[in-house]
Amino acid sequence: MNKLKLDHIGLNAANKGEALVLAQTFCQLLGCCIDEKPASVYAGPSIEVMAGGGRGTKGHLGFATEDLQGTIGEFKARGISFDESSGKYTSEGKLRLIYLKDELAGFAIHLMEK
Repeated sequence: MNKLKLDHIGLNAANKGEALVLAQTFCQLLGCCIDEKPASVYAGPSIEVMAGGGRGTKGHLGFATEDLQGTIGEFKARGISFDESSGKYTSEGKLRLIYLKDELAGFAIHLMEK
């Protein structure tokens, strides 16, 4: 079985301003730096605050794997479904991220290759 590692936690904010405030609060707590992205603000490497909402009722959990296609195959063999429309691809056309179809405890779950 491919190893999965929790890479980051995504939290939903209503807008960019709220995302910045929440990320700044986490940075004060954790002693880390803010990293602004187009759709989100990171508080350090493991807390992503989505500006304008995001997937999942409460947010999302991002899991990293070294073999995304292999992990997807293993999950599908166990009856776990994916939201195929959520796939994100590299410029070369390789799948780099995909969400599971169902939420878990209010969190969307995505797998990504790292």
